[in-house]
Amino acid sequence: MQKEINQVFKFRRQRLIELLPCDSIALIFSNDYQIRNRDINYPFRQDSNFLYLTGFNEPDSILVLMTDQSKGVDILFCRPKNHSEEIWQGERLGLTQAKETLNVETAIDIESFQDLFSGWIENKKNIYFNLQMPAKQYQKIKPFLCGMESQDTMIESLHEINHLIHPMRMIKSPEEIMQIQIACDISVLAHKQAMKACKPGQYEYELESILISEFIRKGARFSAYESIVASGQNGCTLHYTNNNSRIKPDDLVLIDAGCEWQGYASDITRTFPASGVFSSAQCAIYDLVLLAQMTVIEALAPGIYWQDMHQLSVKIMTQGLLDLNILEGTLSHLIESKAIQRFYMHGIGHFLGLDVHDVGSMKHQGKRRPLESGMVLTVEPGLYFDQNDLTIPESFRGISVRIEDDLLITPTGVRVLTADLPKTSVEIEAWMKV
Repeated sequence: MQKEINQVFKFRRQRLIELLPCDSIALIFSNDYQIRNRDINYPFRQDSNFLYLTGFNEPDSILVLMTDQSKGVDILFCRPKNHSEEIWQGERLGLTQAKETLNVETAIDIESFQDLFSGWIENKKNIYFNLQMPAKQYQKIKPFLCGMESQDTMIESLHEINHLIHPMRMIKSPEEIMQIQIACDISVLAHKQAMKACKPGQYEYELESILISEFIRKGARFSAYESIVASGQNGCTLHYTNNNSRIKPDDLVLIDAGCEWQGYASDITRTFPASGVFSSAQCAIYDLVLLAQMTVIEALAPGIYWQDMHQLSVKIMTQGLLDLNILEGTLSHLIESKAIQRFYMHGIGHFLGLDVHDVGSMKHQGKRRPLESGMVLTVEPGLYFDQNDLTIPESFRGISVRIEDDLLITPTGVRVLTADLPKTSVEIEAWMKV
């Protein structure tokens, strides 16, 4: 099984090599340890491009791809085995095992990188790497780039590797879809537990602890992003992460949280009443957001343009706010003036994968890019009404609702990866009563 998995990474590297012109060298750097405070590091998280191409989860490594007139090669620079350092930092794969396990042409001591790179670069017309790489990584190649014949030669030779890797990552393989589905399944269970456990008088962090506990209990040690547990007015802060307020009986609680499974993210949002029962005003806003979300989901299919989906959500929720007397005027004028941006200030969703806001663009060569089978995205409309906004009816002030699911575009439509989580107001109230 592991051999089959490593063949997937080999295939990805071969695909990337085929995209490189002759006489090219491409560099993909691992992440390094990040210092949290003094001599303590943050938990290590591998660079997503490096992980996508190698499956290797160690720092201080560099993947090198080279092409010439005959073929391409993949070379991994990594740390050799070192017993004394492994006592402190944990076991390393080492050079021999890296070559065999990761199925690379050869594995070389990272300390040899600069000596070898200086010879390789002399014969290469094209050099590909992340042009926005961290300074620490750039310092490893800067002396050789600056030593090229002229500044013009250097600039003409340098190319952005992300322009080649990111389109590959936009379309998920069956193996990636399986990983994302596992992350979604775990996150669904965590949301269910937090929703059921919610009681007025709790602190937001008590629900956060349930989420994290469920992630870890199911083997997902890390969250894909810092969890948002926002009650009442806190939901109006889109990336609220303080999670330290006491939950009031009349509050809605907005939870935006997802775990990471073997590098792949999930991203789910649910909004529910702390009391277990929606008020009429809360239910009106909730059902409006849900209508927008469900309409967009039903419209998704290959060939659809993502920008049109956002406009569809805008149209539905603008009409709903007109019906609720929160907005005044004609629908066409309100849409043209973007009146809803006061209450709906983000997009309809984003790509999902190794990054929670995954790589990819909805445009290609200056034109809109249609959705394709194999893309994974979130759909997350929301409405947010500040408690101090005196221009709206009092009953709606302080209400914040966002509903977010993760979806796979299939050849014929869409598959909701988070479908097992209660979503309608009736389903939520029923679940919280169990």
